[in-house]
Amino acid sequence: MRISIAERLKPFSHNPGSYCLLPGSALRLQIFPTLICIHDLSEVESPLICEISFPLHGPVKDFTLQQDLEKGCVRIWGCYKEGFVRYSIFPVEEKVCAIFIDKCPEGGIPFSCLVRPAKEKETIVIRDGSASVEDASRAFFQVQERLSLGSHKAQDWDLVGRRSDLREIFPVWLRLGQLVPQQQSCKRLGSVVLLNHCEELIASRTREEIFQSFLNLFHAGFEGILSPRLIDTQHQGLGVPKLENGQQGSPLVLLSEGAALIRTLFLDVKGKEIKVLPSLPPEFHCGRYINIDCEGIGTLDLEWSKKTIRRMIFRASSDKKITFSFQKQIKKFRLRESLKDRGTYLELGGGIEVRSGGVYCFDNFRK
Repeated sequence: MRISIAERLKPFSHNPGSYCLLPGSALRLQIFPTLICIHDLSEVESPLICEISFPLHGPVKDFTLQQDLEKGCVRIWGCYKEGFVRYSIFPVEEKVCAIFIDKCPEGGIPFSCLVRPAKEKETIVIRDGSASVEDASRAFFQVQERLSLGSHKAQDWDLVGRRSDLREIFPVWLRLGQLVPQQQSCKRLGSVVLLNHCEELIASRTREEIFQSFLNLFHAGFEGILSPRLIDTQHQGLGVPKLENGQQGSPLVLLSEGAALIRTLFLDVKGKEIKVLPSLPPEFHCGRYINIDCEGIGTLDLEWSKKTIRRMIFRASSDKKITFSFQKQIKKFRLRESLKDRGTYLELGGGIEVRSGGVYCFDNFRK
């Protein structure tokens, strides 16, 4: 018994010079048709680590930057005068990345960091500002959690930003935020103050204001394809304070702590109590959230529509008595342990004994 989500997260942009984070690392990429800039986002100033140019000739047709959150890499492709070029950038370590040349003209790509043009199927490792052609393996990461809020539009991030619909943004934010390295929290640092406001609204269960608060954070705290920033460089009047000299922190907390807050909208686990959809904003009238880690108790799949829980599947990883809390209007539900099981109707309030390895389906929720 499982709830599934078919959508795959691969946001993209056709805009030269777009920013995006390299999944699984602290590195920000700024990609132009003939220039790659790599910045370190683990520091306040986001210093430039490396700048790589390659003098191919334009105009470049169908230039595309794609952030693949399924395989943990960034892909770039386009058609130059010399021919079609496609390469990918992937993390090796937290601040080390590699460029893999998938397709290139016969003469190769003359990267400024190399003494000879890079050939097709070669890998260039970027480490401490220097580059070398060598074999490299991708940094291993695995994120199981996946969110869908009912939007299936193309993930062209320039259009996503204009539409400003968190139903499109949150699934990408959640996944990317769970892939970045953890950084020390910094409560009063630039656009992080807007993140604090979101946290306060969630704590007070002010559902009607949560959507707009996160939207303000999205506009002030991000640029490009969800690349976090501490300064609102567009001066949108959203209450972002200036950075003071000596302040320490990383813009990556906007992604990681933001993802953690997004998670609490749909599930709150405290000890042996699991609260389902505790702070669901009314704008998220339907959705699915699957493979949620319940802090050692088990994993959970959720499905809701018309702002009400419809189906839930819990896979227990230990023997425990767990209390499940649902929305106030829910009074009764059916519990099954297999698809063939007719199930038992239970009233809310009592705990449920689960055994390790057991799969439990909750449905037929009644008011």
